[in-house]
Amino acid sequence: MDVQDKSWTPKIWPTPILNLTQMKTPNHNLQGKNKYHAILISATLFLVLDLGVLISNFVISSEISQGTLSINLSGSQRLLLQKMAKALLQIYVESEGGKDMSASLQELRLAYQRFDETFAGFNSGRMVIGGDERPVFLKAVKTDKTKRIVKQGIELWAPYREKLWPILTAEKTVTTETLQAAVAYASQHNLKLLDLMNRLTSELESMTNRKAKQLQIIQTGGMVLVLLNFLVLLFHIIMKLKKGDDLLFQAHQEITALNQRIKAENLDLMDELEITNKKLTQFLEAIPVGVVVLDASGKLFYANQRVKQFLGKSVIPDATIEQLSSGYRLQKVGTDQIYPYENLPIVQALKGKSAIVDDVEIHQPDQIISVEILGTPLFDKNGHIAYAISTLQDITIRKQAETDRKQFTTELQKLNQAYERFVPHEFLSLLDKQSIIEAQLGDQVEK
Repeated sequence: MDVQDKSWTPKIWPTPILNLTQMKTPNHNLQGKNKYHAILISATLFLVLDLGVLISNFVISSEISQGTLSINLSGSQRLLLQKMAKALLQIYVESEGGKDMSASLQELRLAYQRFDETFAGFNSGRMVIGGDERPVFLKAVKTDKTKRIVKQGIELWAPYREKLWPILTAEKTVTTETLQAAVAYASQHNLKLLDLMNRLTSELESMTNRKAKQLQIIQTGGMVLVLLNFLVLLFHIIMKLKKGDDLLFQAHQEITALNQRIKAENLDLMDELEITNKKLTQFLEAIPVGVVVLDASGKLFYANQRVKQFLGKSVIPDATIEQLSSGYRLQKVGTDQIYPYENLPIVQALKGKSAIVDDVEIHQPDQIISVEILGTPLFDKNGHIAYAISTLQDITIRKQAETDRKQFTTELQKLNQAYERFVPHEFLSLLDKQSIIEAQLGDQVEK
């Protein structure tokens, strides 16, 4: 058992309790329904503005992307016109010279198909082949100016298309009249078509630039509005934080004052408890009964001076429960047997049982003390064993009195037996007496 060889003083320390109900509530409406009204409005406006800018960016960026595609395809139309004119002249020369026209015809067909599909896309919208040879959707032009340009181009392209069609569908040879008609129309109207494509490209570029400027204005305006709204939101948050800091400072002052008052009260209470503890210790040390307390693990928690007087020695450090009887020379009365430690009441108390025995002797070098031991368990609030308390009472005198009484009884019995040898029992029966003690001087019997 782990304990020092000195008296233990029980201490009860008060626990300071901060009763918040005693605090004076600051006169501020912290729970008002409009507490965060301004902040919520600013945050909502911030989200709306941000969402509006994002949607505008997406829409205008899509239009700019489509405009860029239209510009690229419009520029490609000029190149396709030049390729068609070149291929047509090569076919005419090769036809006059009797050469193979297949390569030139293939080039003309490809340029014709691309130009015709793209023109149809500008007019009504359709899938076309883009500059990267991948299919893309070309939307129809929307403004009046671009529509007029496309309409004029269709008016010039339709006759040109009709004159090229017999050449494109020819398998091997093409008549000279057909070639001459197509070449003549190309020479007369090709520059006009090129000019229309240039005008269309310029107009599409102008529209795209306007969209880009519009996007820039929206982004700049949105950023300014978002920044202003953020500053407003930040202002409200700072004001709320400042108000919260003021309330916290006031609450801190009140808590400090309350803690000081509680501290003063606790000091007074601790003084009273210290006096009570000293009195309790004096009571425990003054009673003529040994008091021992073990904790739930079997370690010594408290032992008064009377216990040490019984044991005739200091408490053995680190002694286990199994060593209680042998370590302190506890024996059964009238024998040399070490008292079974499991029968000790304090060991029974650690098992949750109350017990009392009076057949224990403590063998000191110069004397033997008979003791009566009582053991009782102490439980915590959860019903678990917290401590085991045991009392030791010196019953040596009582045991000696019992021994003397037994010895006197034995001697008296022997005396009666001796009287019976001199005064027969039959004589006492005649006197109607049970014992010689009942016989009186002058008792007689007649027969």
